[in-house]
Amino acid sequence: MLLDLSVKQKEAYGVLFRYLRIQKKLTQKEVVEKSKIISLRTYLAIENGQIAKDDEIYDGLLNFYGFHHFYNFDSEQAFLKLYKAIKHADEYYEINQLYNLLSELKNNLLECDGILEHFSIEAIQVIQSCRSQELSANQYIQWIQLYKILPDSLKNIMIRLLYEYQYQIEHNPSKLINFYKKELTNPSQIRLAMCAIKHESNIVHNHFHAFELARKWLKKSKQMKNLTGMFDCLHWLCNLSSECEQNEFFKYLNEINLFLSQYKEHISKDRIQIFHVNLAGCYERLKMYDKAIEWYTIYLNETTSHQLPALLFMFHCQFLAYGKFWISDIKYINILDSSDALQACYQYFDYLSSGKESIFLEQYIMKELLPYLKTLHPKFQKIFHYQLQTLIKKTHNYKQLLLFETRLHI
Repeated sequence: MLLDLSVKQKEAYGVLFRYLRIQKKLTQKEVVEKSKIISLRTYLAIENGQIAKDDEIYDGLLNFYGFHHFYNFDSEQAFLKLYKAIKHADEYYEINQLYNLLSELKNNLLECDGILEHFSIEAIQVIQSCRSQELSANQYIQWIQLYKILPDSLKNIMIRLLYEYQYQIEHNPSKLINFYKKELTNPSQIRLAMCAIKHESNIVHNHFHAFELARKWLKKSKQMKNLTGMFDCLHWLCNLSSECEQNEFFKYLNEINLFLSQYKEHISKDRIQIFHVNLAGCYERLKMYDKAIEWYTIYLNETTSHQLPALLFMFHCQFLAYGKFWISDIKYINILDSSDALQACYQYFDYLSSGKESIFLEQYIMKELLPYLKTLHPKFQKIFHYQLQTLIKKTHNYKQLLLFETRLHI
């Protein structure tokens, strides 16, 4: 049967055939031998993204895997207006509208019985579930193989979910770099650009490139009148200028403050809170510790969840500025929703405030904290490197400091 497949559909089927073969635990040679419809060379080419001219090859392989194409109907073209509306809602951060449109698309696709539509429905269900929870490990494993078969508007959302899972959960730098090279080197829309900026800044530490990306997308966001996109870009420009273009920091800080004075009601509360804690970090990098303490305090009084990172950073600024720490300005502290590693870090300051001797605190850092610190961001290591340097002035146990620096490659 002549399917009249588009090039895009054939590319999608190449990705899908590889996924289905792996699911069935078949080798490429076994597929060729059992299907009896294609040469090994042609099958390898299809799985590697090349296009076969004969549509019947795809029809035969679909039958072999137990599926079929939705004949005489291109659902992506049929629902093009809906796909464009989804792209717009996603790009403009119109979250409620986005999920309403996704539900509408899913209902339309349920009327189609092709394999590509089946996986689009499954992708929509995954995206909907991620509104209230993280992508699961099994979902990540499945969609890192399949995301390329999706229509562009769904694919862009899935790319973000996959990148965020790898960044937040596994945080494997080599996987992040590989995925970045495939999908984020030239981001096609603002929300993908935010992933690219975060990657350049936090994974490969190319702050100058991230800064230029943020400036480029700020200009585009202004042209598009994309308010949340503008805010995110200005937020990043504040962060990045404090790293690599410090003479530009107050320019972008003034711009984001002016922006908030006009459009604050259009920006989510969570986004503004994250800006506040990152602004504290900017002042810390600039060694303006009083301002850093002020903004850490503002943030800690705005939120009651995941407070420990900001609290530990605030303690460090207090020590740098005044040689002591305090929590009297914080209305409520919740440590139980943080990791064991962060709770162990907080325990040190609890011991310190209760008057434990310097030798006890030194041993706690070396025996209890050091294994945890190996797993944490260098910023946390810096806090306890400073604490150990302070303690050793009293204990004179300089070998411990050398051991700490060696173990953490400081």
